[in-house]
Amino acid sequence: MNEYETEEQQIEALKKWLKENGASILLGLGLGILALGGWRYYINQRNNHASQASNIYMQAAQHIMIKGVDDKVIDVNNQLNDKYENTPYAALLSMLMASNEYKKGDLDDAVSQLKWAVKHATNDEIKQLARLRLSRILIGNKQYDKAMSYLNQQHGASYDALYAELKGDVYAAKGQLAEARKAYDKAISLSGKTNKGLLLKRQSLGEIDKHDNVALL
Repeated sequence: MNEYETEEQQIEALKKWLKENGASILLGLGLGILALGGWRYYINQRNNHASQASNIYMQAAQHIMIKGVDDKVIDVNNQLNDKYENTPYAALLSMLMASNEYKKGDLDDAVSQLKWAVKHATNDEIKQLARLRLSRILIGNKQYDKAMSYLNQQHGASYDALYAELKGDVYAAKGQLAEARKAYDKAISLSGKTNKGLLLKRQSLGEIDKHDNVALL
C-alpha cells in the first residue's frame, strides 16, 4: 500500500510539474523546431543563391569567350556585384573581365576590375590571385609605389614566393639592385630552382656586392 501511495504521489508531482512548466517546455521545443527549420531554410537559400550566381557567371564566361566584353556582360557584371557580391562568382567575373580588357590594352578597365575583386572577393584564394595580377599590371605600367602597397599587404604563406618575386621586379625596375637581389633570392629559396624566368631575373642582376648581406647563389 505504501509503495502504491508513493507511485501515486510521484504521478501527482509530475502532473503538477507539467502543469507549472509544460507551457515553457512546449515553447522551448517549438523554438527549437523553428530554429532548426530556419537554419535549413537558410542553408537551402544560400545554396540556391550560390547556384544562381554560378549559372550567371558561366553564361557570362561563355559570352566573353565568343564575343568578348560588351554591354551585355557589363550588365551581368553589375548584377553579380549588386546581388551576388557574397559569392565567389562576382569576383571571378571581374577577374575574367580584367583579363579580357588587359588583352585589349584597356589597362584602366583591367585595373578597375581587379581592384574590385581584391576588395570584395569572399574567397581568399581569389583575393590573392587578383592582388598579384593587379600588382603585375601596375608594375608594367610603372606604378611601382602602388604595386608595392598591394604586395606589402598580408597574404597566405603559400604565396610568399610570388610576392617576393614581384617585389624583386619593383626593386629592379627602380634600380634598387641590392633589394632586388634579396627579394629574388628569397623567392628562389621558397620556390626552388625550377622557375627559369625567376632564375634569369636573378642572374641578370649579377653577383652580390659587399653591401648586400645575402649569400651567393
